Amino acid sequence: MFNGRAWIGNLNVLENLRLPLAHHTGRSHDEIMAALVDWGQRFGLDPLPTSRPDRTLPWQLRLAEWVRALTVEPELLLLENPLWHVPPAQIAVLHDTVRS
Repeated sequence: MFNGRAWIGNLNVLENLRLPLAHHTGRSHDEIMAALVDWGQRFGLDPLPTSRPDRTLPWQLRLAEWVRALTVEPELLLLENPLWHVPPAQIAVLHDTVRS
């Protein structure tokens, strides 16, 4: 996760979240959606945003970046200012997630 924008502007946030999973994994649409919803709920992003990135609040985009990063089950996760725009209520959840 880096501070630069990594969103495709003509797709909504949910479509942006689904895209790498559909392209890089063998998961079905239902499995992808279940994983995205699960991570979204863990981080208090329920429902997942369906607006375009430029019409989505910065804190929602940051949490969506967390969802996108963790749903692909990375072996290594690089973080640059990972708590930028994150609401205080979600910080402990994110810390616990990184520690586990």
